Amino acid sequence: MTVAVIRPSPSPQRSSPPCAGIQSRSLWRMAFYVYLLVSRKNGTFYTGVTNNLARRIHEHREKQADSVTRRYDVTRLFYYEVFETTEDAIRREKRLKRWPWAWKIRTIEADNPGWRDLYEELNR
Repeated sequence: MTVAVIRPSPSPQRSSPPCAGIQSRSLWRMAFYVYLLVSRKNGTFYTGVTNNLARRIHEHREKQADSVTRRYDVTRLFYYEVFETTEDAIRREKRLKRWPWAWKIRTIEADNPGWRDLYEELNR
């Protein structure tokens, strides 16, 4: 079985992914995601943040917004991280946006060397 959540390095701000089998709402926590979309291997990058990763990636794939993702066909999810707070997620998104292209490639290849599109694994 493939694990969909990819974390390049441990960090105290990141949470573990929400458990799919939790029955009690009192145990559920909101999760925030920072993600990298890529047009193709070594292609154009898009970095985003959301509280609903599956919905947001679907919106990118359906080209529902006039944006970089529509213009450059940046629709493949190759990397994402999970956070407990929106502030931590936004901070990480801003940091990743400043990274050189080569660092983003290395980050993806460290945890997703086959460049699998992780979108299909989100709702398994």
